[in-house]
Amino acid sequence: HGLTTQASHAVYIATKGGKTRQLLVREKLFQIIRQPEHHFFGFDELNAFGSQVMMAYPEKTILDSLHRPIYSGDIPEIATMIWRGRNSFQWDRLRDFALRFNSKSLVQRVGYLVELFPIPASESFRNELLASTGNNTCYLGQPTRWGKGGEFSQKWKVVDNIPRHLLMAEIEVVQ
Repeated sequence: HGLTTQASHAVYIATKGGKTRQLLVREKLFQIIRQPEHHFFGFDELNAFGSQVMMAYPEKTILDSLHRPIYSGDIPEIATMIWRGRNSFQWDRLRDFALRFNSKSLVQRVGYLVELFPIPASESFRNELLASTGNNTCYLGQPTRWGKGGEFSQKWKVVDNIPRHLLMAEIEVVQ
């Protein structure tokens, strides 16, 4: 979708059954990732180099990335993806998909990251996400990697444990 400047070393394929595994085909790594049944939505069939494949919408790609940051370059890369897609996302779709994902932490991270930037998401987008978070508190990044310290967003109840210079490394916000 053109959301990242990074070239992935692997192609990730989501599946409902089976086990997570890796395949090497023509010197390209394919990683099969098992997902829960309720995460299979938000994709469409398209032509990729002459083959019909199912690919997630850009908005679902963001959510899948936030759900499992290890497969997408971690939170700083996802923040860059949100910034790069800010003018092309269908924000209502992103909101609806986020709520359907059934994860308060994921919704909190989406809302928090969107508010870091001057992004054209509506106030109703933000309010509907916020209404679904309850009293849950979460970390922006995995505490095992980023630690447990950081700024606390009272609004989103997110501990931003990623140093700002790393979180914003690929983002240029002109005000």
